Amino acid sequence: MSRYSGLTTYVKHGELRNAHPVVCFSYQEEKRNHNIFSKDNNDNPLKFIFPVLMLQIILAFVLSRLIYLLFRPLRQSKFVCNVLAGIILGPSVLGRNKKFMETFYPAKEMQVLNTLVKFGVSYFVFLTAVKRDTASLLKIARNAWTIGISGYMIPVAISFFFNSTVEYHVTGCFGRGFPFPLVACPLTQSSFPVVANNLEEQDLITTELGQLAMSIAILSETITNVISNIFVVVIIFTRIGSYLAAFQIMFLISAVILFAIYIVRPTVLQIIKRTPEGKSVQEVFVVTVLLLALFMALIADILWGAFIPGAVLIGLAVPDGPPLGSTIVEKSELIVTEIFLPLFYIQIGYLTDMSSVKDMNSFLVFLLILMLLHLSKILGIMLISLFFDIRIKNGLLLGVVLSFKGVEDFSFYERWQQDKLLDKQCYATIVLFCLFLNSIVCPLVDILYKPHVRLTTTYHHTKALRLRTLQSTPKDVELRVLSCVYHEDNVHGLIALIKAFNPNKNRAVCAYVTHLVELVGRAAPLLIPYNKHRRRFIPKNSHHIMRAFNNFATDNNNSSGPITIQSFIAIAPYKSMHNIICNLAQDRHIPLIIVPFSGNQEVNRVQNSIRNFNTMLQEQASCTVGILIDRGLCLRMINLNRHFKVAVLFIGGADDREALALASRMSGSPKVGINVFKICCKQEEGKVCGVEKQLDEISLKEFKEKNVGNACVVCSEMVANNSLQMMDVVRSLRKKYNLVIVGKNLRRTQFEKEMMQWVEYQELGLVGDVLASSDFCDISVLVIKHSELDKSNNNFCPSCREKLR
Repeated sequence: MSRYSGLTTYVKHGELRNAHPVVCFSYQEEKRNHNIFSKDNNDNPLKFIFPVLMLQIILAFVLSRLIYLLFRPLRQSKFVCNVLAGIILGPSVLGRNKKFMETFYPAKEMQVLNTLVKFGVSYFVFLTAVKRDTASLLKIARNAWTIGISGYMIPVAISFFFNSTVEYHVTGCFGRGFPFPLVACPLTQSSFPVVANNLEEQDLITTELGQLAMSIAILSETITNVISNIFVVVIIFTRIGSYLAAFQIMFLISAVILFAIYIVRPTVLQIIKRTPEGKSVQEVFVVTVLLLALFMALIADILWGAFIPGAVLIGLAVPDGPPLGSTIVEKSELIVTEIFLPLFYIQIGYLTDMSSVKDMNSFLVFLLILMLLHLSKILGIMLISLFFDIRIKNGLLLGVVLSFKGVEDFSFYERWQQDKLLDKQCYATIVLFCLFLNSIVCPLVDILYKPHVRLTTTYHHTKALRLRTLQSTPKDVELRVLSCVYHEDNVHGLIALIKAFNPNKNRAVCAYVTHLVELVGRAAPLLIPYNKHRRRFIPKNSHHIMRAFNNFATDNNNSSGPITIQSFIAIAPYKSMHNIICNLAQDRHIPLIIVPFSGNQEVNRVQNSIRNFNTMLQEQASCTVGILIDRGLCLRMINLNRHFKVAVLFIGGADDREALALASRMSGSPKVGINVFKICCKQEEGKVCGVEKQLDEISLKEFKEKNVGNACVVCSEMVANNSLQMMDVVRSLRKKYNLVIVGKNLRRTQFEKEMMQWVEYQELGLVGDVLASSDFCDISVLVIKHSELDKSNNNFCPSCREKLR
């Protein structure tokens, strides 16, 4: 058959009928190889499906990435850039050239593209459902119910006032007597996958604002789905004349849901149960679940007329996290988000034709209604938040975050256009409004929200917000330490360090041990108290870590002094995990956080992520942060019969004063020998701030007075006027001490400026970086960093200001 298009007619049972316009082409011709060396000059490769499809994918990926690189300095999200790329490739910009449109977006190629788009969207919603944990998120935020329901109902109530306006003034939108309030639900709903993805992109997923927003989004999406299903049931019973047919449809839909709950879910749990500890799920099970998601999407499309519910059902049936959920996400998320979703944005651009906006009155009225609906939602959430003592700015930002738009929202709008509820003008209006909304929301949240500022006003006005330091912690009260653990290798070094803090009957030590686990296969981060009987959320190696700390506390309480262990599991992305740790330290009034050092010669992604986490913790924590380089610290403490030898390098500054305060607490133990080296730099004495110098002298004087007559403590002075002399001082510590405590930042000495360009590990500072080299492989190092937040308060903690009075 030759290639042609037009209106075809045919005769059936003697009756002449008209058919829809069709595009005909030879299947055999499509199968042949088409190349520029073909003998037939008419065989242009761009006239055939496969080459054009590949070009569509390449153009979408390249253009979206290019726009993202250009717009990222303006703090725009990937979603905004991808939609812009789709609009540029569509009929609004490049598509205005008919030659371009006929070459890259002809009718037959769009059929293949639309199929791939549906395939990608089905897997996207499946993966977001796999990563979702509704129960745990709703338990996190108790205020989510009230705020979520209010933010959901206010736009719906407002939409009743615009029902007649839409009906008479907005042409081409929601025809056939479709009530506008039912449309306002999906127009203003907060979709959990959309909110979670945008928060993760902005590194806010672990903040208090992010946790509350995700809880509200889950609640809003649940309410929308319930109302939509009720509406579907009503339509089935009112539009189908036969009650038997309606009952059959409802029975089939219920059977699909029951199949996911009582067949798929128990089978998946059995697969997880039979997977050996520490092993990954067999590949055949992963492939089976991925195919089952497509099968359920097919069944849902046949029954519901929409494929998304089927993919969501299977996603919810698969438990989030390892071993199965995380494996599925790791193996399929990249290709879905980076290859298939750009095709979805091409489809958005293809359906968005700006030239279709011809009735400006209708366009402006509908645009104004959309703005009022979303503005009422944002203001409603902000006002309701005030009743829960949430700061007014944070309440406004919460409403703004819940207004994010994404893939699921545009899937709704595309379906409306296919069902003729929207014409091209109304669809273009919604796309433009969502694009404008996201382009404003993302920079606004990025600029205004400060994660270290707590969400509620009550917390802000309490003393809990004050900076906590080792200097301001009384020596005769319990020392609270937050010990972070990445893996089992960190346990023994942290135990030895806690033991060196000299716990006794008068000065107890409380260690908040937190196992840090990278978020994989989950959408929402978690911070949960450790419970050995709570199997679902606890990683398997957490049990070994917590058992070691509990055994240490039990043995030490029977010998030296009281040590209390409180255990937590933090599951979050490393790039934003510092928010969880900083909030935990504030809530428990902890003056010292200790994290293991994770740098060595073999650098990989995980180690870089951990190093970035350590750096962000130093910058954002409202207390002192110590980075421990463990080189057999536990073995040396056990093997030494008399003294555990500690050296403290004191050059001056807030970090060194904190290091000295920690040494002062350790000095009470008869088994710990401490040598404090006061390093003088005669050439820099005149350049040092008088107040800083006075604080240094006061701290040294207090330390010496406390340890008068203590044979285990020695104070000495050394001179280092340049970098060479400073290196000689550091080298003199080799093979003499088990632990060296040093401040991160020196007091702006000249040799520090000379050598900072050679520092490999910036989070350790100059001296810490030198001690981290292989030349000092026999010494463990603790690098102390005073809170960066003190800079907003003249760089002095409350205890320092008290000393100066």
